Amino acid sequence: MKSGQKNKHQAKKLGLWVKGLFALGIILIVAMLVGHFSGILQPESLWHNLLILGIALAHAAAALLHHYAEKMAFDEQAKQYERMTALFSKASEELEKILIRQQQQSNESAMNETDQKAAKTILLELGKEALEENGDWVLLHRKRPLELPKNG
Repeated sequence: MKSGQKNKHQAKKLGLWVKGLFALGIILIVAMLVGHFSGILQPESLWHNLLILGIALAHAAAALLHHYAEKMAFDEQAKQYERMTALFSKASEELEKILIRQQQQSNESAMNETDQKAAKTILLELGKEALEENGDWVLLHRKRPLELPKNG
């Protein structure tokens, strides 16, 4: 699986987990309220305490997964990969056209000057974009280091 697709899949999967855990917490809250109002669940019972624990754990896990997905910037990276994929595909098509034209003009041993300049320009711009994207990646991850919470 390519990196862009992998990041998009990871972001989607984590998003589903976050929504599912949050929904589970809400369902447990509703179950606890129904249990209390119907008289089935006593405030001092084991089930009451387990429901409270389940509510807290579900919401804490959802918050941690959401924070992790945000820090890892899966969505942002997927968008960058998509943009770079489109750029590299377009450059590949243009270079392929130049090479096909060169093969059709097989009577000349060297590439004509116009095609040579066009190929050089495409490769130069592609290189600049690749370097810029690498810089963006470094900035994105430097701005969002994954850290454990600290006291104070």
